[in-house]
Amino acid sequence: TNPPPPPPATNPPPPPPSGCGGKPSLGKSAELFNHEQKGEATYYGGAGGGGKCSIRPSLPKWTDSMIKVALNAPSYNDSSGCGLCGEAWTTGTGSGAKSAPLFDSSGKVAKPFKIYVDNLCPECKMGDLDLGVSGDGRWELEWKAIPCPLGNQKLTYEFQGSHAWYIKMQVQNHMYPIVAVAWWDGKKWHDMVRVDDNYWQKGPGFPTPIDPVDGKHTIKIKANNGDIVCDQLTEISKGQVRQAGAGVQVGNGHDIHLCPAGSVTLPSSSGANCPPPPPVANPPPPPVTNPPPPPPVTNPPPPPPVTNPPPPPPVTNPPPPVTNPPPPPPVTNPPPPPSDTCTQGGAPKCTDDGFWISKGKGSNKYYVEVSPEKHMKEPSLATEIKMQLPNGKVCPMKKEAWGYTYNSKEELKGF
Repeated sequence: TNPPPPPPATNPPPPPPSGCGGKPSLGKSAELFNHEQKGEATYYGGAGGGGKCSIRPSLPKWTDSMIKVALNAPSYNDSSGCGLCGEAWTTGTGSGAKSAPLFDSSGKVAKPFKIYVDNLCPECKMGDLDLGVSGDGRWELEWKAIPCPLGNQKLTYEFQGSHAWYIKMQVQNHMYPIVAVAWWDGKKWHDMVRVDDNYWQKGPGFPTPIDPVDGKHTIKIKANNGDIVCDQLTEISKGQVRQAGAGVQVGNGHDIHLCPAGSVTLPSSSGANCPPPPPVANPPPPPVTNPPPPPPVTNPPPPPPVTNPPPPPPVTNPPPPVTNPPPPPPVTNPPPPPSDTCTQGGAPKCTDDGFWISKGKGSNKYYVEVSPEKHMKEPSLATEIKMQLPNGKVCPMKKEAWGYTYNSKEELKGF
């Protein structure tokens, strides 16, 4: 059978708008709120004035009790981590002086402390923080991003050398880091471009001059938690001046009451402002094909002929083993009788050493007796003892046959 033709090529549908069927991209700084960070803490001395984040003319007052830190380069991400707040603590593992805020005055691990990002640590790895306080050492650190504890304070803005043909603006005093800013020209929004010193500048296609609309400059701000708010400014400051907006803040949900009507479409998880889903098409039925014919039936081959097995070989008893009888033991002549030169009986005879021998009754054994009349040194000190038999033969005694006790008899073991 021929295989069915391939389905016609179709272009994939365009991705849905932000908030339709997926979470909008909120920048790398949003990831810091999802997981605890682990790295190393180092020190770079006292923080003096905003660092790389260029927070001017001064840091917000609510940061006074917080430790200012330089953020590692991956999380700083072109200044999107500026103004981030967090809570940090050490595991106590590392080297160097045990100083605050990681340790208390007794050298024990301190309680978690609040941090505020106002600088960049270019050489720090992901998870690392460089503390803007005096200290020394390198310690294991864990930390997590938190909403900034600024109470009910509102967004503020700082301009640098701005005017109707040029604008460089910084959003300050935010509860969550800012990921996008747009400017309203009366007809449409113009995206601003972020630079690495935490400012926003006008992007391509920005109108010039930048005139207020109905006496107001309206801006749209998006935070890394997804909140979208609109704020209004009365003027573009020409110097480094911080000015308040109309009183909005990110972190409390979307607030677009100051946005021009119909100019903002909010992401919606409920499906509002999302295109209808594509129709569900029934898949085409598979082609009907006839099953292949069954294989031809063949007779099995005949079984092989039956043959009788060959008869077993005759059983024969093995001949008994022939063994030669053991040879008779060798004939040995009995030992000659011992000479009785030293064993003749008779009356005992005293020797010059104070010993004499006597023959035991009914045996050929002789005994050595120590004379009670003669005193002799300890026999163990003697080097040689001899005795004279009745036949006049003087025989040496083996040392083990010596007597060691006065007036005692010891069996003579040999001559």
